[in-house]
Order: sequence, then C-alpha cells, then structure tokens
Amino acid sequence: MPIAYEFGPDLVIVSAGYDCALGCPYGCFSLSPAVFAHLTNRLMVLADGNVIVALEGGYNVESLSDGVAHTISALLGDPLPSLESLKPVLSGTKEAIRKCVSVLRTKWKSLNIFPIKQALSPKDMSGLSTNTWKTVMVPTTDVEPCRRSEDEVAAANKKLADLRRICSFTEMTDQQRACLVYDSRMENHKSELERQQPECPARTRRAYELLEEYGLARRCKRTEARVASEEELLRIHSQEYIDALKNTATMPQAAINEFAERFQSVFLNKARLIQWKKERSFFLKLTHTYDSASLAAGSLLSVVDDICSGEALHGVAVIRPPGHHAEYDRCMGFCFFNNVALAVRHAQESHGLKKIAVIDWDIHHGNGLQHIFEMDPNVLCLSIHRFDEGRYFPNSPDADTAFCGDGEGVGKTVNIPWNGRPIRDGDYLSVFLHVVLPILYEFRAELTIVAAGFDAARGDHLGGVGISMECFGHLTHLLVATSTLNNPVEAETERRRRGVILALEGGYNLTATAEGLSHCVATLLSDTCLRLPSGLAPTDKGAATIRRVVEVQKNHWTSLFDYSPMACHLDQLTNTRLQAVTTSSITAATPTTQASTENHTGTEATVAATTNVATGVSFDSTSSASLFSPYVSLSTTTIQAELSIPAAQEVVMAFEAPQPASPPPANSDADSNSQEVASSQPQQHPTTSATAATVSDLSMGAVPLSDTPQPVAGPSAERSTNRVDSGMLRQLVHFADAGIEDLGSFLGLNSSDPTPNRLFAVEPILWCPHLGQVTSASQWRPEVTHPCTRCESRHENWVCLTCYEVYCGRYAQGHMLEHYNTTQHSIVLSLADLSAWCYVCNSYIHNEVLLEAKQALHLAKFGVVMPT
Repeated sequence: MPIAYEFGPDLVIVSAGYDCALGCPYGCFSLSPAVFAHLTNRLMVLADGNVIVALEGGYNVESLSDGVAHTISALLGDPLPSLESLKPVLSGTKEAIRKCVSVLRTKWKSLNIFPIKQALSPKDMSGLSTNTWKTVMVPTTDVEPCRRSEDEVAAANKKLADLRRICSFTEMTDQQRACLVYDSRMENHKSELERQQPECPARTRRAYELLEEYGLARRCKRTEARVASEEELLRIHSQEYIDALKNTATMPQAAINEFAERFQSVFLNKARLIQWKKERSFFLKLTHTYDSASLAAGSLLSVVDDICSGEALHGVAVIRPPGHHAEYDRCMGFCFFNNVALAVRHAQESHGLKKIAVIDWDIHHGNGLQHIFEMDPNVLCLSIHRFDEGRYFPNSPDADTAFCGDGEGVGKTVNIPWNGRPIRDGDYLSVFLHVVLPILYEFRAELTIVAAGFDAARGDHLGGVGISMECFGHLTHLLVATSTLNNPVEAETERRRRGVILALEGGYNLTATAEGLSHCVATLLSDTCLRLPSGLAPTDKGAATIRRVVEVQKNHWTSLFDYSPMACHLDQLTNTRLQAVTTSSITAATPTTQASTENHTGTEATVAATTNVATGVSFDSTSSASLFSPYVSLSTTTIQAELSIPAAQEVVMAFEAPQPASPPPANSDADSNSQEVASSQPQQHPTTSATAATVSDLSMGAVPLSDTPQPVAGPSAERSTNRVDSGMLRQLVHFADAGIEDLGSFLGLNSSDPTPNRLFAVEPILWCPHLGQVTSASQWRPEVTHPCTRCESRHENWVCLTCYEVYCGRYAQGHMLEHYNTTQHSIVLSLADLSAWCYVCNSYIHNEVLLEAKQALHLAKFGVVMPT
C-alpha cells in the first residue's frame, strides 16, 4: 500500500487467485475466505475506487466461491466480516518482506522508513545468454497437490462450512450505515471577550451546513441530542469540578472570567435567555457554558446508544465545545467535559462492551484522554499529534513516544508525536499503514471512537501542518476495516452493528474543518474516497517518528514490523551515482592534520566518500559519542569528502572504491608531505580498512535536512581552507536522495561561491494574494525592543504590516495569532530576524511590497541601510 499510494494509479487490476485459501489442494495455505474482503477493501481507496478483480487460480470450489463472494461484498461497500485473532507474522514472511524491500528501497521514497545498514552491489548479469530457448515451454496445471490426510481435509471442509453459515451478506441503506447528531444550542457557548475566538460557534454550524449542502446529512439517521446527566459525568469527572462549572451559571461575567483564568486556554460565558425550537414549539431557556458542554457530551452518548443497539453501523457527532484536553478535575484547551472518555465509559458500563479503541488525530495531544485511560488495559488510546520536542500545546512530556501507559495499561497508550514540519498526507498514511492498523488488527476493539480534530488540515492556523481534506476520508476508510473485527465469530450478525464513531474535537479553519468532516461522513456512507495525488511518501521527520514509535511499541505489539537497518541492493543507476561520487575531482588546499573523532560529540552526522580501499560498500553501527563536527573538508591523506547532515541517531557508512592505478612518485613533495601528516595524526576512524562516515539511521535513502540549526562546534581555521568542489557535494546529496537537483541554485550561490558548512534553508513564497493588506510604512518608527501590546513580552515579537501594532508570536503567548483571528490582518514582520509571514498562506513570504517596512526595521535594528 505505501508503494501504491506513491504510484497513484488510475486503475487497479487484481490478478485474483484464490489458491491460497483454506482447503485448496495446490496452494496449501490456510487463508480464511473473509480475508479477501479486507484485501479488496484496502485497494478501493486507490484510483477513485476503479478496481477490477479478475479471477485466476483457486481449486477448491468451496473456498473459491466463498472468497469470490467476500470480494464482491467488499466491492459493493458492505461491512467487512470479522477475522479470527491474528497470529504473529511468521519469520519467513518477515524475511520475504525484507528481501523485497532491499531490492525496492532505492526506487520508492515511501520505503524510506527502512534504514540501510549495508549496500550490496548488483549481480553481474553480463554472462547470461539471451534468446537461447530451442523449444517453446507450454504451461501445464499438472501440479502435484499437497498430500493431506482425510482428517485434515474433513477439518478444512468443516471450517469452511462453519464460516459460510455465520457470515451473512446484508444490504444496508444509508440510514443503517450512519447516524448523525447536531444541535444548534451548543453554539450558545462563546467568548464574551474576543470576537474572533478560534473555538467559535461557527465551527459546528458551518460543518453541519456543508453536510446539508453535499446531501450527506439527509442520508444519515438523525440521532436525538440530549444533555448528559450528572451521574454520567461522574464516570469521568470529580463532583467538585462538576459543581464548580455548574455554579458559574449564577456568576456575573467578571467573576466567570476570573474563574476561567485559573485554567489554561478556556473561556466561559454567562447565562443568557435563548429561544429554542423543538418540533413546532418554542421554548425560552437560560443557557451558559455548562449547558453547552453537557449537551455536547450527552449527544455523543446518544450516538453510542444508537450504535450499540444496532440502529446504525457508524456514528457522527458534530459537537462543541471539544473535550479531549479535559482532565478528571480541570478544564483546559477549550475543553470542559471529556466527551470521548465519557462515551467509552458509557459503552462499557451501559452496553457491556469491554475493549474499545480511541484514535485521536487532533493535532494537539489529548492529554485528558491519555491520563484517564493510562492504567486501563481494555482501552487502547492512540494519539497522532504535533509535539515539537515538547514546545507545542499542551507542552507535556507525556506526549512523547516513551510514555506508553502505566500499571496494567502499559502498552495500551500509543503516542505518535511529530517533531517539526512539514508533515503531509504521506506521513499520516504511512503511520496508519505501519503503526495504527497493525495495532488495531491485533487489539480487536469492539468499538472504535475517533477524537476527530481537523486542526491538522491545510489552512488551519493553530495546527500549522497541512493535511489535505481528502486525506481524512482515506484515514476513515482505513479505520472502518478494523472496526468490525471483534466479538466471537459466532456472533457475526450482532458484531456487524458496531463500527466507527467520529466525535468532533478541534479544527479552527471553518472551511477545512467542514470539508474534512464531510469527507469522513461520505466514507462512512460507503462513498468512494477521492484520490490523492501521486508521489505520497513520508517526510524524513515523519519516517523518523514512525521508527521511534515502533522501537518503543514493538515490546507490546507483535504485529509491528522491525525497522532495524537492513541490506540494500543498489541498482545500476544508484551504483553509477556512487562511483561518480568516489571518482569526482577533488580540489584541496594546504594539507592539515585531522582531529580525532573522539574529540567531537555534536549532534551532527557526516557523509564521507573515500578512495583508499578496493571493494564494496559497508555500514557499521557507532555511538553518538564519535561524531565529526559539522564541516566540509578534505584530508589529503585519505582523500575524503565530508558533507555535514544533521541526525538524531547515527549509522556508520563507508564508501570504498578502487585504489589509484599508480601511486605518486616516492620522492614527490606530496608524498613526503602526506607521510609527515600521517605520522603525526592519530587513528581517527573506528572502522577497519575503510574511512567511516556517519549518516542518520533514521533514513539512509533520504537523509533529513534539519530545519533547526543545532548548537555545535564550528570549523577551525585550518579546516575552512579545505573544500570539496560543488560537483562532488552535489553527487553526495543526490546519492543521499535529498531531492536537490542543483545544489548551487538551491542554496542561492554563484558558481564560484564556496559551499556552505551546513545545509539549511527556508524558501519563502514570492507572492500571495494577501499582500494587498500591507499598508505604507512611511509613518512607522520601528522600536526593536517594543514589548507585546497585550502581555509586555519582549520575546519573539512581530509587527502587523496592516495596522503596525506589535504582538508576541505563537511560541510566546500567541497574541499576534489572536490579533490575526480578530482583525484578519494576515501579513506580519518579525522584529527578530526581519522575516515576513502570512497567516492565511501559512508560509514565509518575500516580495518587494514588504521592502519598505523591512528597510525601516533594518535601519532601526542595525543602524545601516539594508543591502538590496
């Protein structure tokens, strides 16, 4: 599937042989016929659902007919059948996968989560003769069937009969597929202080309006909204906390604001009289934040009731305020009652379910969900969120990969934290295919609830990630396949009635949230997922995160694949690149003594090409305590080129090439000079017979370029005199698959300019449609140390290029972001580094329209006119 997503086919044709099914005398495998429904369903997210299944083999009539029936059922969009508990993957199967990847690794970027340990040269095929067949071979089916005893045959036939008896294929209407709850009374909760609060009533209103515009709302069964009772709230929250929220109804707004300041990022509103229409009657009622929050929680519980009672297969709750940040005894992050946690306990205590999976794809870590269930072995809590090494809200170290539950719940908490941007569709799809789905197939939940935040969507200013709206439909499709796995096979009919429940959490771009939710609902109604663009693959940072997660979670889940470094076969093209690297011309200045690697302990890694050994390419492990300082240099003793590339963990790599045909004369100056240097230089490489170069074991084939400068020692004066020519450096980057065609132009260098010591650049967009908001800076008198207008902070301040007010950035108190949400002034300028940012385009920008303001700030900051 990763390769299929990257390829992006227009049509999928399946050569469908069923001779691997249970009972086939020729395949001798034991696949349940139901598994073909799951395989077919997985392919239907490709090519706009254009899938052709063409029958090939299959020589047991019973298993063949059952397999074909399940395949057609999946093509029709029927709920998938259950599977028996999956056994651990056989070692032979894992080895076959690794061998396949070893050949394809350099061809597909989607496989870059497999780090390379050893590069193997391609086999010499020149000696093979061609076109030497003297007779035409005619295919035959005269294959000797497996020898099986009568008891084995009888057992296989009995199992097939049992599976056929309990598997029913039922046509479902749209209203049987999905139920939907929405109530406009939740929109009475709003901020009394900020007009453009991100968590605003329009979030749910616009989401529901778009569902109606697309005709999705009327296709769903309508579920009646209700208020959660105090007894239901007490399943998760403390009595003191519930009473405190309830008491705010009688407070004046000033006292309510003071109460809200005790918590992080919350607002409450006073009670107000509203007119509420139910059927044909109108009611007047006092309502405030407590009412809206309990209505949101109760509405989700109503969806759980409908799903567990068989009224619908899937459910959607368009609710607010959100809930996944809410803790046992406090509110935070716009959340008051933990809606999803309440739904889990309701399903367990009111409907007798046991194992429930919670998938939280909101861009913020669901700290409340994790803490509530971290000791519960029956609740799988899996969160995919932005972490940024703890710098992103809610700034909790518990959101990292290392935390995987406590007590009996160890292993049932799975954190997938993104560190840095960009994160794209390929990252989310990869983490689903490599981590989420294997764990869900092994866990076998009776009910799956998604904390469906859409702040990871492209255009969301709080999320800042960039997932396409269509991608959420694909993620939902993948989850649906795992939602029908549990309950004993004998209870198949009843088990089919519990699928996936989507509960709205975050999402602060109204259009993106509404579109993303619409794609999810369409998927639950069995509509075809819109195809994603080809070329999807995880970014280097995304692949690194996946490997970190697997390294922690493989101790708890046998279904996770081992992504340890592996051997990789180089094709002819890659091998040619390697030889080009090792034979490139090298220009060297005055020879210098290379310092021992033991003296350098930075967090940088180095790629080196050497020409002093005769054969092969090899990789060995090393510790981070023996890393080179980041610089580009040439040692005249070993003739090596080094390229500094940041890395979190390292693997040693040595490029070995043939010796020069003839050594320099023994009496030459260069030879004596080299001998003098060599005699005074200590042993500097931990490998034997090869000069080592460290690269990230996070992704050998696609070496990550850091987006954050690392605090490391700079180059010495001697080192700076030695340089690699741009041709060799370009070849090294090309072999590392960094995606750079012209290194010089990429770095903005002239052909005569020396190469830099580190590869790091942010390329701004050159135009955006919001530049018209920039006003003249002729009357602006910049103050470099101007504090934030709201909080007096002098850290990371920005100036609005529309009204020229100064506010702090999102890594301080985020008041400039709030200013944008209030005024829609989208272009801002950093007082720190003169970079300009557009909140709507979510990108840095450089345009001549900005030069007037930049020149004024540059003059105030540095006392000189900014060079043009």
